[in-house]
Amino acid sequence: MFENMAMNYIWENLKEDRGEYFVEYIPLRDENHFAFLNLVFLSHNNANEVANTMEREFKIWVSRFPVPLMVSSFDEKGDLISLKGVRPIDHLIGFIDRNTNQQEKYWSLLPNDAFPKEQLEENYIKKIYNGLSFKTKDIRQQKDLQRKQLRIGLFIFLIWLVIVPAIVIILAQVNFWVGYLVFIYSLWKVIEKGLKLLGKWKKSKKERQREREEEKMRHYYYHCERNPEGFRKLMIENFEREERDKIKNEMASLRKK
Repeated sequence: MFENMAMNYIWENLKEDRGEYFVEYIPLRDENHFAFLNLVFLSHNNANEVANTMEREFKIWVSRFPVPLMVSSFDEKGDLISLKGVRPIDHLIGFIDRNTNQQEKYWSLLPNDAFPKEQLEENYIKKIYNGLSFKTKDIRQQKDLQRKQLRIGLFIFLIWLVIVPAIVIILAQVNFWVGYLVFIYSLWKVIEKGLKLLGKWKKSKKERQREREEEKMRHYYYHCERNPEGFRKLMIENFEREERDKIKNEMASLRKK
């Protein structure tokens, strides 16, 4: 259920200025099992103070939106702040235990089944984020597009299978050379398609590049399947990198408000 919700709703990010640092809250989206809270410090000298600030902000935001949350901190250059020596890792993860109503926070990565399932359900999240602006992804539109593409493909196949030979016959009766040229072109396209299917066709530079990209994707997928925990860590790092770039661009605008 959560997966369907994530595909349909993209909730707005929330940004607040704390003076010495900025905060951006990124609601649950896609297939993540937690929301993100990014702290961007204009300057910092003490990793322990950064960690304490992260814990303080965690309490604020997980109370405001009681869903699983991961907190990270970045410096003025957009680089992840290292908490080595003061915390086990650089990220704080936690949630509110609905049985005890207590905040549970961990300085460690958690497996997916550690997060409260009820806090990842569509109705619950819609209730928690009630009042926030959001965008929707219409799955029905995507399916309609797929059907349209299928119809176009079948139509093109029908043209080459039935209509083109019929046109060749008609043109041959009107003008031999026109019919002959159309027939040669049609035959050439059939031969080209056959050679491609047999692997005998010399591929263009663009086709070779596309195949290399697809092979690379299959290679990545294979290793992600073998090491899902490593893939999850990489996903988090990539997401953070994208989001901190956005935060840096908005730092100035937040100051003006």
